[in-house]
Amino acid sequence: MHRKLPRQLFIALSLVSALLLFAGCASTQTPMAVEREPLAEQQKAPEATTHALDQEQLISSAENPISNETLDPWELVDMSMGKSPAESNALLLRASELFLNQQHYSTAYTMLEEIDSSWLDRNEKHYFALIHARYSLLSGNTDRAQSLLAQIPRNNSVSRENYARLLQLDIAIAAQKLNFRHSVLARIELDPLLYGQAQIRNQRRILNTLTRESQLFAADETGIGNPDLLGWLTLATLNRNKQLNDLEISLWQQQYPQHPAHADALATSRPGNAVSSQQIALLLPTTSKLGRAAEAFKAGFDAAVIKGGQFDNSRVYDIGSETELVGLYYQSAVNDGADFIIGPLGRSGARAMLSHLSNTSNPGVSTLLLGRLSTEDNSIPNLWGLSLSPEQDAAAIAERAISQGMRSAIVLQKNNEWGTRLGEAFSLAFEAKGGTVVDSQRFQPTGTDHSYEVKKLLELSSSEVRHKQLQNLLGTKLEFSVRRRNDVDFMFLAGNNLDARRVIPLAKFYRAHDLPVYATSSAYNGKFNKLTDEDLKGLQFADLPWLLNKQVEAQSREKARILAEKEAAEAQAQALAQGLPVPPPEATEEQDILENPEVPAEEIPFEDLPYKSATLNRLYAVGYAAFEAISQLAYLQSDEWYHFETQTLSLNMDEFRNLRHAVAWGEYVTDGISISPR
Repeated sequence: MHRKLPRQLFIALSLVSALLLFAGCASTQTPMAVEREPLAEQQKAPEATTHALDQEQLISSAENPISNETLDPWELVDMSMGKSPAESNALLLRASELFLNQQHYSTAYTMLEEIDSSWLDRNEKHYFALIHARYSLLSGNTDRAQSLLAQIPRNNSVSRENYARLLQLDIAIAAQKLNFRHSVLARIELDPLLYGQAQIRNQRRILNTLTRESQLFAADETGIGNPDLLGWLTLATLNRNKQLNDLEISLWQQQYPQHPAHADALATSRPGNAVSSQQIALLLPTTSKLGRAAEAFKAGFDAAVIKGGQFDNSRVYDIGSETELVGLYYQSAVNDGADFIIGPLGRSGARAMLSHLSNTSNPGVSTLLLGRLSTEDNSIPNLWGLSLSPEQDAAAIAERAISQGMRSAIVLQKNNEWGTRLGEAFSLAFEAKGGTVVDSQRFQPTGTDHSYEVKKLLELSSSEVRHKQLQNLLGTKLEFSVRRRNDVDFMFLAGNNLDARRVIPLAKFYRAHDLPVYATSSAYNGKFNKLTDEDLKGLQFADLPWLLNKQVEAQSREKARILAEKEAAEAQAQALAQGLPVPPPEATEEQDILENPEVPAEEIPFEDLPYKSATLNRLYAVGYAAFEAISQLAYLQSDEWYHFETQTLSLNMDEFRNLRHAVAWGEYVTDGISISPR
């Protein structure tokens, strides 16, 4: 029988239970006769694409035990007290979905564990399996989600609302795998199950996807028996050719009189809504302390222009170091005919730009701000944000830690404005997902010895005090082995590479050698030295997949070169020992390319990074992505599921119109940098 827990006890249980679950405990209550996996195996690093799944609006239905208007899942937990087992389990089932909506993954899972599925009817068991599948998908276990979905029949035995959930999960999986074709077919099937704005958004995504992915159904017979798909394909062709006007739509409606396309969906997808970039203005601080950063950004931008085979229609406006004049440079670019503006580069410049745009009655010109937008910036039209803010990395670390079963953290942060921002961003994201920041310490940026802060954070000082007190009480000398605190799962370091080199050896010395340490990309300088970096072994950090992949490729080439030299030396030694002719060294592929100009440059196995500095390489990556993203802004804004792969960044857009980038997870290992599974 289902156990009825008061809210306070359930909150405590959710924390304790989560820890036990991550250790490998499994329940025997299974949806759809599928054995549950331990939570630790289910939860891996959530993909960036799961954000849209959290935001997606499900349809309302009388089949829900409680209206979708109920926003507080704890109200449902309270309501379940004193109810019959069937009613109580139904309420907890709805509460578990609401916890998932709020991204409280561990609480949602603990709630699911409290449900006795034997009291659920057929419809509720489908609902139970769908919530488990959604949880698995949010946890990064796509295979598990697909396995659960495969057991739900796709016929009239599934309720309308559950079938909508099933299709939405299909779309989420297709989005993760960039399977746009399956996504379109699932959205067409989902469309009649939606209402109002949810249906309009869904239709807009269908049309936008087919417009930008023109070859999805080329030479495909799928549409022959699907008049809805044929109608959408015709609309997409009109849209692609900038012919989606009132006259063409009227003619189209005569050809497809029963088609479900809504007029509002067509209006918001017309060519007039596309972003223009006939003349691009770049606001860059080329003659300031950020000059090298501006140069790297521009180099990436130019590389994308050349790669795309397009005419360079950009002009640089040097904003220097006087950020208060950014508004004047912006207006100058507009007066010169710019129809798309990128910049300014630099945090203070971005703030000045937002201030200027907020006070301008008609900003008009499309602008890609090199910074982050917040809720209050949503009122500014034609504005998007793109940056590699450390706050985004900090939030990604919080999500990864939660997904790996970690619920308690300590924070060591640099005592300056940058460290404060980073520490706060991590703490807010971690606690929003159910984690707890147990303690935090600041260290001085100018200091070189952080032993006091590390000892205090690890509570070694308290251990030593207790030892002295006990010795004084007993009046005798006691054998003593200092112990660090054992109530935390990991440490978050808000510091740069130099800080990591100072702090991590101290943490290992003070008995925290087995405590995982996470940091942002600031802790990785793009270089590796086997001798000096041994102390950083185990440090995990978030960075750009493009950058880390290049580094790992370079490592592999270096290892192969060293191995080849060793084998050649051994072969020569063996030949000399046997009195045989010494074989000449074999030419490497790189040597062949350098000595043979007829070999095309694109056949070089690996492209070197443009800069030795990791920071400049990241800015190069942003510049490259900024140009490539211009043509995709309308699509990205209209569909949060859509991920656009540039050569350097993988982008999607959040609800504030920020272009978010996917991260990879690097880790210092014995012989270099490795990339951890996502």
